[in-house]
Amino acid sequence: MTKITKSIVIILAVGVIGVLVFLLFKNRTAPDNLLGGDRDEHGCIGSAGYSWCEVKQKCLRIWEEPCSSELSGESIAAIKQLLADKYSYDIADVHLTIGQQTVDHLRGGVKFKDEGAGGIVLAAKLNGVWQIAFDGNGAISCQDMEKYNFPEAMISDCAPESGSGTVKVGYVKKLYRQNGKNSLDFDEVKWLSASDGTCVSTAGEKPDVPVCNPNGFLILNENEDTEIYEVTATTVKKTSEFAYSETGERTIGYESFVNLGAEHFAATPYAIEVADGTITKITEKYIP
Repeated sequence: MTKITKSIVIILAVGVIGVLVFLLFKNRTAPDNLLGGDRDEHGCIGSAGYSWCEVKQKCLRIWEEPCSSELSGESIAAIKQLLADKYSYDIADVHLTIGQQTVDHLRGGVKFKDEGAGGIVLAAKLNGVWQIAFDGNGAISCQDMEKYNFPEAMISDCAPESGSGTVKVGYVKKLYRQNGKNSLDFDEVKWLSASDGTCVSTAGEKPDVPVCNPNGFLILNENEDTEIYEVTATTVKKTSEFAYSETGERTIGYESFVNLGAEHFAATPYAIEVADGTITKITEKYIP
């Protein structure tokens, strides 16, 4: 073998060894190429298809579970079926609209075929199963809602239990200042609803229970006696803008409330929360 041939062989051998060393070193110092070796700051493994979902606060594969706060079509169908079964309707006759939602909670409106109007519906998923927490136009009990873990914004108008205040429904008759304090005269009424059985849909269904109007509720004003209350509430929650595509609720200042006018107050009932003879909360009562 000539010197030139030996030199070529040596150069080739050195080159091969160099490539092998490079590959070996690369494999030992690049663990991120291995499955599970690429966890991000949230612990999600990208090589396994996981990414961080801020809405749900967890790692997920988007083809298995969408990263969204919106309800799936399957969930909406389940809620409609519950309402259909409760009131003996076909699911096609249930019109459900969404106001607020998370993947496990819904607040919106519901009405049934041939109804002129409907009411509020609250639904929640517990242990993977949808439940109707509330529907209708009566007062929403804060205590009844506790087990469903609703976001606070969805049930901000719920009525507290006795001890923190008494909720009364009626009409505002007069607003004025007395001894430097806001005061109002209030005519309390009875609010009856088909959803809670205090009135019925069909005459003769229950002889001792009054018949609801076609929209599923009834206001009874057995007398027009008024009570005088001091008002410490500084805002009022209005719901007359309620639409089936949204909750429609908004909050106005007390002075704006005072300026709504006599015609408005004659036609619009309100729910007041009274503690120690003082009104601490005022919410317009939605009429279907």
